[in-house]
Amino acid sequence: MSKPVVPAAPNGDDPVDLSSAPCAMREADDVYMGYAPRDEIVAALTDLLSAVGTDIGRDDDAWAARTLHRHIVALGGAPSAAATGAGRHMLRRRLTALLPRIRDDALHADLALILAGPALTDDRG
Repeated sequence: MSKPVVPAAPNGDDPVDLSSAPCAMREADDVYMGYAPRDEIVAALTDLLSAVGTDIGRDDDAWAARTLHRHIVALGGAPSAAATGAGRHMLRRRLTALLPRIRDDALHADLALILAGPALTDDRG
């Protein structure tokens, strides 16, 4: 199958190739490919940390706080447990919407565990 090509311009310029190789997809920017930008991820993780960091009385909350802290640092963010005023239910919805847009497999797996666990199940904070 040949690539579609625009004919040469009247001024004699070369034809323009209108397609790109599928293997170039891995070279594309994550945002271009539909994944969340780093700043959006860091902001969401920081908000989640503030929610779970307000009550670390349970082992699940402590694990979630350590995990979020580690990922925020890895992304170049500055972890903060300052309360955002966002309820856990709202953060749960936000994480559910963000999760499919996370490209990093380790971060995706950790966030899925946090979402499935008790850390965001009630509005304690």
